[in-house]
Amino acid sequence: MSQGREPTDEEMDALVAAALTAKGELIPTSVDEVRAAEEAGVDYEGELPGSLREAPELSPVSRVGKTVAEAPEQAASQRVVSLEEVRRARTARTSSPFAFAATFLAGAAVAAGVALVVRPSGPMPVSPEQGAGPVPSASTSASSQQEDNIVIESARSCGQGCCAGSACADAKGELAACASGRTCIACDAPPSGSAYHVRLASLVPTDVLKEVPLESLDLCGRVLGGEWSCLPAYAAPAATPAPRTLAKPVTTADLAYGLEVELRPRGTKTVLGRWRDSVRLGPTVLCRGLGALVTNDKSENVGSLAVTLEDPYRVEIARAADVGALKALRARIAFADVEPFVVETTAAGERHFALAAGPFDQVTAEKLRWMLVERSVGAKTVLGEDYTGAPLRLP
Repeated sequence: MSQGREPTDEEMDALVAAALTAKGELIPTSVDEVRAAEEAGVDYEGELPGSLREAPELSPVSRVGKTVAEAPEQAASQRVVSLEEVRRARTARTSSPFAFAATFLAGAAVAAGVALVVRPSGPMPVSPEQGAGPVPSASTSASSQQEDNIVIESARSCGQGCCAGSACADAKGELAACASGRTCIACDAPPSGSAYHVRLASLVPTDVLKEVPLESLDLCGRVLGGEWSCLPAYAAPAATPAPRTLAKPVTTADLAYGLEVELRPRGTKTVLGRWRDSVRLGPTVLCRGLGALVTNDKSENVGSLAVTLEDPYRVEIARAADVGALKALRARIAFADVEPFVVETTAAGERHFALAAGPFDQVTAEKLRWMLVERSVGAKTVLGEDYTGAPLRLP
């Protein structure tokens, strides 16, 4: 370029390109530019021009006599290449007449879709997907997880602060053995939200009803303001007695508000006798139950029945579409004082059968649930409202 004229646009472009190439801001477009960049230690990111991907004068042999396939980094044959290893190899060969071979190989790898990444040594750790829960490590197999046994200590232990039940050392007199079947009842009243099933025993009639067949009568009960639930007033003794609890569970607060029972001819709302009272829960009621005297509008005693409160809480361990899977899970869990069962439910598919334990009072159910949860068993406390049929006990 002469000094007597202004440079042309093409000449200016060439000067700018050369300056940018020297600073490492443009990809080299010739073998000379590659060699110059290598000697200057300039790094590039991107794809080499097609003319440099197949340079015939580049030898595949390094100055120490090893082929690229034998070199430690083996960059040309790896789908994942360590950028740090390529840089170390390049530094070791800075004085070689073939020093630009590393740049050529890296460019060829990029052109072929090979990722240049910096990675730590050893296997990549497995990370859980956010919101998907924990993921086992790569060394843990599904079969080994299934073989892990789980030991659950006593959930029904009865310590200090009890007043009734056969397992309570401080229980006295009629509270030492409970008609309700409870073995440990705390001295304190249960929380107001604790739930119970109300069980009505068969009516024991007086002479007032001697002309009325008991098989034609119903006992209907409810907490005040609730829905009525009816069952036969008398049930003959049977090996497998029919349930005699009201349809829906009630709470401690409901019972304190009031419980009422009516004697009716079946299929009618005519009242032959009635009992109503506010029920305050404590050790005596939970252990012995209530005695209800049913009277008519003339204040005549037409009969009596026992009213007891049953614990409704179950700890549900798992659900499955078949019983075999639940039996296998149960075999892994050793309970100290709990006998789980499998029961059919009204749910379909993968939730048709349930593995559960109980019934318990609310405090015991939560204690057992936490024992299981702490051992990575996803248990929950339920009322078992969709359970149906008799359970299959799994001792």
